[in-house]
Amino acid sequence: MTRQFNRQVLVYVRDADNHLVEGSTIKWKENGQDRGSIDPSDGHGTLTPVHQKSIVEVTVEYDGLQPETRTLAADQNNCTIVFPSLHLHPTTWTQIMEKHFPAFAGIFFILIAIILAFVFSNPNPLQIHIILALFSLGGGAFGSEIPGLLNVNLTITSKFVIAATGAAAIFVILYFAVPAGAK
Repeated sequence: MTRQFNRQVLVYVRDADNHLVEGSTIKWKENGQDRGSIDPSDGHGTLTPVHQKSIVEVTVEYDGLQPETRTLAADQNNCTIVFPSLHLHPTTWTQIMEKHFPAFAGIFFILIAIILAFVFSNPNPLQIHIILALFSLGGGAFGSEIPGLLNVNLTITSKFVIAATGAAAIFVILYFAVPAGAK
């Protein structure tokens, strides 16, 4: 004997940044008949139609915005309604910094290396290595923001080989490449 479960329709209400819209009102109809509402919702709700193959109509309202309505097919069991002009949690500067910290750190190190390169008119070998290390660290950090994979196998001497992948590969290339005029 096969037991058939009642159909459940999941409804999600999201803002333009894909956050759930808490405090929204979800109203629904089944085959044109009012079936109730969730007021206020926490950004989602579960509706259980009486009949398995009913046509469900979902209307969402939020804080004076134009209501959004969707009519679901008889076999559709989920629905996401987005308010495209609503930004409940706008992106802040700290969120951008957290997401792209390697790029900012890389830019910082590259700028420091460039400034030091112009400050020392005749750098000694130690200063050259420090500037090169800063520039390489900055390039590797910034390179971590670039999607894809870079693989480097570098032979320094017959007994010394370096293998690196990704951002470390960018560091190796920048650090061990012979600078112009340094020969």
